[in-house]
Amino acid sequence: MMKIDTVEIKESYDGELYFNIPDDTLKRLGWQEGDELIWDHDPKQQTCIIRKVRYESVELDLDDDTFSAIAKLAHKNDLTFNKQIETIMKEFIDNCEEDPEYAKYLKRFATKEDAQVADDSKSD
Repeated sequence: MMKIDTVEIKESYDGELYFNIPDDTLKRLGWQEGDELIWDHDPKQQTCIIRKVRYESVELDLDDDTFSAIAKLAHKNDLTFNKQIETIMKEFIDNCEEDPEYAKYLKRFATKEDAQVADDSKSD
């Protein structure tokens, strides 16, 4: 585990607070300019964790009308197309996780055996 004991907090000309991460630390972490980072804060532990977002690729098959609607929405929200898709999918997943019916559905696939039984029943 890498530990940095002291970080100098600076203030920009417009009042925003920031700190610099040394180049050797960035290199060890494998972080580069443009990487998306997530900041988590735990006030009880008086700690914060900064971690790099790691993405998986998902192929989507969108018809032209859906693609166009999402592209327009992304433009309206000043987002890239991919970021808009990510936002839509995250919102969908968050809503599904709050739905008791979705929770029941997920429980059916808690084990590999359950998933196999469900797959076998579909083929009947």
